[in-house]
Amino acid sequence: MEAVLPGEVQIPSLRVLRDVKLREAEWVRTRYEELSLIEEKRLVAICHGQLYQQRMKRAFGRKVRPRVYYVGDMVLKRILPPQNDRRGKWTPHYEGPFVVKKVFSGGALLLTTMDGEDFPSPVNADAVKKYFAKEGLKRTIASRMIVCALVKASWIIPGRDQLESSCSEGRKHGESEDIWGVTELELDEITGFTLPLG
Repeated sequence: MEAVLPGEVQIPSLRVLRDVKLREAEWVRTRYEELSLIEEKRLVAICHGQLYQQRMKRAFGRKVRPRVYYVGDMVLKRILPPQNDRRGKWTPHYEGPFVVKKVFSGGALLLTTMDGEDFPSPVNADAVKKYFAKEGLKRTIASRMIVCALVKASWIIPGRDQLESSCSEGRKHGESEDIWGVTELELDEITGFTLPLG
């Protein structure tokens, strides 16, 4: 028996066929079976690749905590694009706080300022983060927004002769519990609901 090169084993030559003593018809049949197995191996490889991707997606998905925003949440909006500022790394990256006015499917949010001015276009939820304020501040800000909305809508508050039209002026922290002459109880009566804060 002669030594056979590996290349000749993969691509049979007459010498290999003679040594193995295969007939040509039998060789053609085995070659066809090998070629048909290539397609099966390719399908198995694709299947393994898809299974691997699903496992990786599940593994990374366990670590992801989705950010859910509701109407009335206070958020900070990222300043896009980063500005060229002389302050360097101390340049603020977020502005706000803003209040979520409407939540769209797909993660878009419609924001309003504290004075009740709406943003012209929705903001992606990736560009905002929640703002956590103190309880008293939350109540003050929510009351201030309601009063601003009432002033904008020109509602008449029963029992009050005059309401300040300037929504930008509000009470400072630590002053009396009424805002622009309207107590929090009256705000709840006017709006018809108690603010869900906290």
